[in-house]
Amino acid sequence: MIQVILLKQQDHTKLMAQQRKELLNLLMHATHCRTTSSDPCSNPKCLQMKRLFGHARKCSIRSSGGCQQCQKVWYILKLHAEICRQTDCCVPRCKDLKNYLELQAGKPSGK
Repeated sequence: MIQVILLKQQDHTKLMAQQRKELLNLLMHATHCRTTSSDPCSNPKCLQMKRLFGHARKCSIRSSGGCQQCQKVWYILKLHAEICRQTDCCVPRCKDLKNYLELQAGKPSGK
């Protein structure tokens, strides 16, 4: 019984890792994608990601006010910043978040 539970936990962990990877790949795609209304992107999730970030730019409630869409944006950005090693990354707020995460970890920032 314990082995079955452990296997289910391992499967769940693998699934979560795969979903995070797909989410981060989508973030990178949407960041670089330069589609227009006359030439839409073939990835249907690209538009969803762009709309989510568009919402975050305009939202008056913000993440700190409890907006769930804004919280999703910051979650995705934080996931990215935790693994990003590019110094000139084009993902919004990446450098700011990397500096923040370094400060939280007690490391000096690379300024």
